[in-house]
Amino acid sequence: MLARVKALYDHPKWVYGVGDMTILELEAPVALRDSGLESVTMLSADNAALANAGTLATAIGWGVSDLGSTLLQDVHLPIFDDQACDDAYSNVDNLDVDVEARSAAA
Repeated sequence: MLARVKALYDHPKWVYGVGDMTILELEAPVALRDSGLESVTMLSADNAALANAGTLATAIGWGVSDLGSTLLQDVHLPIFDDQACDDAYSNVDNLDVDVEARSAAA
């Protein structure tokens, strides 16, 4: 399926490797169900448990790959709580992180 893009909105603090995110505004709505597509569920009060430690999350993007692919990539990752993240990276100085999965309690 092809869709025309009306506008691109880059992350306002984008620099190479940080804030690597863009929103695409389409010219016309896409009938997701008719196209076999799904939207991304955003966190809200009704589904905040999705951010709990141990929940399996999916990260997607066209980032650098050793596969040499131009296809959209995805990876399934467990969400860790703040303490587990702090423990894992306690010996790293000046760690710039693109996306950090933290619990909703943070």
